[in-house]
Amino acid sequence: IQTLAIKLGSSTTQIKVDLSNNPKLEVIGSHMFDSPSVAKDLTMQNCGIKSINDNAFQHLTLSNEINLVNNNLQVYPTALKSLTSIKIIKLNQNEISELSRDALVNFNNLNKLEISNNKLTALPSGLFQKNKNLQTVKLENNNIADRKSTRLTPVTQ
Repeated sequence: IQTLAIKLGSSTTQIKVDLSNNPKLEVIGSHMFDSPSVAKDLTMQNCGIKSINDNAFQHLTLSNEINLVNNNLQVYPTALKSLTSIKIIKLNQNEISELSRDALVNFNNLNKLEISNNKLTALPSGLFQKNKNLQTVKLENNNIADRKSTRLTPVTQ
């Protein structure tokens, strides 16, 4: 699959979309979800994804999880910012080397972030400040060395 447009409808909250193991799905364009769509989960594992357009998910509402494990993402996908209801983000086994301070600011319902096996060297101060429901952060097998910026502080209500 190289070009894909998905129309799910606006009231199908239990649908799980799984596009895993499509190695030619390297770029997620701005028209993947070009009409309002609702789903529970979106999984795109093992697809060789190198980039995701900033507007790729602007018409998508996910109630639970996005799984982008084992792709070739070098940059944290800013397209995730529109998935404000998401609870779980999985970005393991990519090549992401940094997160901006505001990368997670829109995720009030986020309770689990998995970003293990990437190339992170530091975490910006205040990264988790807005994530009051965050319970699990998996960061193993990165290259985090900057202990000053990596200090994790409790989220205050």
